[in-house]
Amino acid sequence: MQTIEQINKIIDEYDAMYNHACHVIEVISSVDGEYDTNKGIEEMSFYKDSVHVNYDDTCMGCYDSGSFSFPIEFMCMTDDDLRDAAVKAKAQRKAEIAAKNSEKEKKDMLDREQRERNEYNRLKRKFENK
Repeated sequence: MQTIEQINKIIDEYDAMYNHACHVIEVISSVDGEYDTNKGIEEMSFYKDSVHVNYDDTCMGCYDSGSFSFPIEFMCMTDDDLRDAAVKAKAQRKAEIAAKNSEKEKKDMLDREQRERNEYNRLKRKFENK
């Protein structure tokens, strides 16, 4: 069983970790809008490999929320290292989106070519049978 002093120490340590995470978010949001919580953090959860943040994203009176995660390693970095890591994460995210879009465009193009080939063959058969 824990004493009240031990419980208070745990609470103080959690508060310090929460405040440090808020500082980390402030630093990384300065270079990547993905981490912007300007309307306020609603909930923050700490895991072994990441920190997950839910934030208020209310717009024009309509309640909404958003969320993001960042690696727990960000909690151990200097401000300069955080900025560098956020820039790298942003570039990686953009590259992944571009790759995903490229794959989708290729698939769409192949689908369109297949439809056109099918239509060509249909019309060819139709006119050959006349």
